Amino acid sequence: MNLETMKSIATTVVLLLALLQVLEMAQVQGSLRLLPVEKQRLRWLHRGGGIVALLLMFLIAAACVFGEGLRFYPLRVGIHAVAGSLAIAVLLTKVVITRRARHLLRFNKALGGIAGVLILVTFAAGVVWYYL
Repeated sequence: MNLETMKSIATTVVLLLALLQVLEMAQVQGSLRLLPVEKQRLRWLHRGGGIVALLLMFLIAAACVFGEGLRFYPLRVGIHAVAGSLAIAVLLTKVVITRRARHLLRFNKALGGIAGVLILVTFAAGVVWYYL
């Protein structure tokens, strides 16, 4: 299996984890009822899934930079690189807020949405390109 295929699979897993994150928090907040799971467990699953997604994103970024080289051309590669980097930065901001700056928790929902959109843009600019 080549590097591009492994990155595509890992990015697809990150996208699925992001979708799962949305569903978990929607149930925690009472907007959705999918599983008979208590809120505390869903919060724990949300945090664990976020950590896994963030670690996968770091591994994918390292594979991109060290395996493919740092470049911003053509345009879709630049969009892919910037969106992926911003997604990691936003998720790290969420972690810092959750663990160290709890008075800013009101921003976590918006940051989660922004991270989700950035992950989707990264996916579209990277993975989807190979299926067209």
